[in-house]
Amino acid sequence: MARVLIQQGVQRQEQGEAPVEKPLSREERFRSALEFQQPRRLRGAPRRLRLYRPG
Repeated sequence: MARVLIQQGVQRQEQGEAPVEKPLSREERFRSALEFQQPRRLRGAPRRLRLYRPG
C-alpha cells in the first residue's frame, strides 16, 4: 500500500501536477485570521495578582 502511494507521488512529481489541495479546516481558517491581525499593545502597567493561600 505504501509503495503504491509513494509511486503515485513520484509519478505526479514527474508529471508536474499540482497536488490536490483540500479545503481549509475551521481551525486553519481561524489561525490564519489571527495571524493576519496586527498585534495589539496592552494599556497600562501590568498588575500583580494576589493569590489566595489557605493557611
